[in-house]
Amino acid sequence: MIELSIDLKEELIKIRRELHRYPELGLNEIFTSKFIVKKLKEMNLEVYDDIWETGVVGILRGALPGKTILFRCDMDGLKIQEETNCDYKSRNENMHACGHDIHVTWVLGAAKILSDMKHKIKGNIKFLFQPAEENPGGAKEMIRHGVLDNPKVDYCIGAHVYPDFRVGEIGYREKEITAYPDFYSLKIFGKGGHGSMPHKCNNPIPVGANIVSMFQNLISLKINPFETAVISTCIFRSGTSRGAIPDTLEIEGTARSYKKEIREFVEREMRKIVENICKINDMKYEFQYNSACIPIYNNPLLTNNIVSNLKEQNFKYMFEPFLGGEDFAFFSRAAPSVFFFIGSSNENLETNYPLHHPKFNVDENVVFVGIKLYYDIALYLLG
Repeated sequence: MIELSIDLKEELIKIRRELHRYPELGLNEIFTSKFIVKKLKEMNLEVYDDIWETGVVGILRGALPGKTILFRCDMDGLKIQEETNCDYKSRNENMHACGHDIHVTWVLGAAKILSDMKHKIKGNIKFLFQPAEENPGGAKEMIRHGVLDNPKVDYCIGAHVYPDFRVGEIGYREKEITAYPDFYSLKIFGKGGHGSMPHKCNNPIPVGANIVSMFQNLISLKINPFETAVISTCIFRSGTSRGAIPDTLEIEGTARSYKKEIREFVEREMRKIVENICKINDMKYEFQYNSACIPIYNNPLLTNNIVSNLKEQNFKYMFEPFLGGEDFAFFSRAAPSVFFFIGSSNENLETNYPLHHPKFNVDENVVFVGIKLYYDIALYLLG
């Protein structure tokens, strides 16, 4: 069983808070990358930086031959202005509102502990610090740049903080554990004019409202209620004056689903709705529908073996996948993989805000939960 000294616990919390103070957007993780490289070199690991801009890999080679595990974390922040009152609040206009500062600390902490016992390890461990998970999607580029080779990776492990679970709980499930995170944008071109003379105009706003309403009907009326699909309109933007009918309307949002056939059906039906409503109303339009990622696939055998053998962990089965997207999905299709959701909330500490919220924060005990999980998995898979 892993035992962390008081000094090491304090060091890990200090690392997390330093990362939290200086969040950086995808492919601009300059401070974060240099910080990670410094820590890995202090552990005497093989370090490779500047992998696709800011990506970093540290390699621990065990004293004995064996399998190779990849522990992956993401390290980018979000363009969100933080609204917490913590002492380590972000010093810039970005925020670690998705817990990537925690993810980096997990992997650095596991690297620190495991590097001190590499003479006992059978095989190798790669510690991957991936840029641009939020945007534009760094996992595929990391794979393209060879992070799964030399030595070849046998297993990929990842995890994410999860405010829907209490700190200490670890969510898991076999097969799909995340969704297709698709995004759409629509621009409708009408004819503007004076608000008192709508008959001389062609107002795009009611047309757009009708389209949004039909999107919701699509989910409620055309999707089997035993399936899961979501369409959320998040931007509805038009006009500059309350007395003027605008020329254009912009709508943006996201669609989520778990199954490929449901995803394809949703996209096809959304395109039909837009085309037909705009045609009826003599409107021209531009519609884009983009799939940013695929669902993470947890290898069933590997998942159940880990859960069955790590008796000290507080695993909690997730009966429904997480509707968010995560580009660890591309690692999960390249090698047998497992991705976990680690509870981070504590009702006494106001850490129940959802991911991507300006007041998002965690119970910092989640730092030790995640490190222990990685440590236990390493010892189990590498004997």
